[in-house]
Amino acid sequence: MAYTTASRRVESPSADSGIFLLSLHTKKTEKIPNSEGLQFVRWSPNGRYLAARSGDDKRALLFDFQTRRWKEIANGASLSQLTWARDAKYLYFQDLLETREPHFRVRIPNGKSERVTDFASMIQAGYTRCAFAGLAPDGSPLASLSRGDRDVYALDLELP
Repeated sequence: MAYTTASRRVESPSADSGIFLLSLHTKKTEKIPNSEGLQFVRWSPNGRYLAARSGDDKRALLFDFQTRRWKEIANGASLSQLTWARDAKYLYFQDLLETREPHFRVRIPNGKSERVTDFASMIQAGYTRCAFAGLAPDGSPLASLSRGDRDVYALDLELP
């Protein structure tokens, strides 16, 4: 099991922050080297990699358990929703603050990034929030759309 401990300072994370592995069998923890300030950890389906975001959400990193090293695989304005493909060949994410709020995937392990889609047409149609929400069982992207966060003050309901 992997878990993170947060750092209060994004610019200079504390030494006790980072990603830790907990062995449920031995009840011992081990800190992943150089993981200070990283968060939102996602384990690859094949168990070889951990993906995580930097505390400022600007970078996505990959830890390879075979080499025991981190590699930056993406950077942007505000990366969101790291999601593994079922075969662990791709890691998907969205850059929420980039124009058109694009959705990307990075090929593992070579790090080649490609744009999957963007939400320009939905933004033009009046949606205020278009978020990549994950992958369907067939691998197609799922999105969560919102036209706003308006409150409903009155509602008339007529039931048959």
